[in-house]
Amino acid sequence: QAYIGVMIDDLVTKGIDEPYRMFTSRAEYRLLLRSDNADSRLTPLGRRWRLVSDERWRRFRHKRRQTRRIRAELAGRDQNGRSLAQLLRRPDRDEGRLLAERLDGAADPGEQAAWQQVVNDIRYAGYIAKQQRLVERFQQAEKIRLPANLDYSLVEHLRCEAREKLTRIQPANLGQASRISGINPADITVLMVFLRKRGI
Repeated sequence: QAYIGVMIDDLVTKGIDEPYRMFTSRAEYRLLLRSDNADSRLTPLGRRWRLVSDERWRRFRHKRRQTRRIRAELAGRDQNGRSLAQLLRRPDRDEGRLLAERLDGAADPGEQAAWQQVVNDIRYAGYIAKQQRLVERFQQAEKIRLPANLDYSLVEHLRCEAREKLTRIQPANLGQASRISGINPADITVLMVFLRKRGI
């Protein structure tokens, strides 16, 4: 949900042995962790923990309504038989000029933020869908628990580097194991075959 989650996961799984810097460009799912959608990801969570005031919650819900309205408007309006949403996917189109021409721009900063979020979602829709599929695949891997203190020396065909890192870090599940630096997809496949054979 946020970069702090990426940071904690890095510190747990990557064996940091030097001053840590989290580069947003290296974060998994960085297209989903954007500054323009931070409120969408985190405000409901903050509200559940009673950290978000009524006024901020009201502004958030207003922006969410604006975002839905803008999506519908862009999907519905057309130019030469194509919706504005389709036109915005083209890299040669200037969204600022197009929106100003067709929709009279945005009246206030809140509405401008809603416009920008929708435009970014449209522009990166293909990449975002691909990343969403990766998220779902990783969520499935997170459900496959690894036994505590699993003896990785018993796992046949596992590379020495992978065996050493898995033994040292002792990941809680297959998803966490796959994010350890130096663990590759082949190692995860070997581990999955081992777990299946053992009925784990």
